[in-house]
Amino acid sequence: MRKFLAMGVLACLGALMGCGGSGSSIPSPFVGDWVGTWSVGAPVFLGRAITHGGTVTLTIDEDGEFSGTIVDEVEVPPATGTIEGRVNANGTVTTATYYSEEDQYSGTGVWELNEEGDIVGTVTDSESGNVVTYTLSPQGLVPVQ
Repeated sequence: MRKFLAMGVLACLGALMGCGGSGSSIPSPFVGDWVGTWSVGAPVFLGRAITHGGTVTLTIDEDGEFSGTIVDEVEVPPATGTIEGRVNANGTVTTATYYSEEDQYSGTGVWELNEEGDIVGTVTDSESGNVVTYTLSPQGLVPVQ
């Protein structure tokens, strides 16, 4: 009798544990389409500071995965590339930027949502140590400067 009772209890517990829903997680707070600016001030090289910057557009899905287009408007002509990565719910971010086979960058950093609802934050390039600053607004809005 105890054996059947124990099996019944285990079956009920198993059924309750299996009723946890669809297994969906909380969507990323960064989900959506974003447009904005990026800039980097590199160390002084040959007596002059090297700066780059331009525009970026991203689409971030519910899991925090993103992809988009990045333009370096300092280059002549402007260099257009792709950017992809992941931003976790806590704001930690990894990025990979590709302009060409020889011109690729990756890094890690932290993004957050400011009071205006914009993404602001930085990513440190894993090779050079340069810090890239991002300001992104929901698609269709102008980033707060």
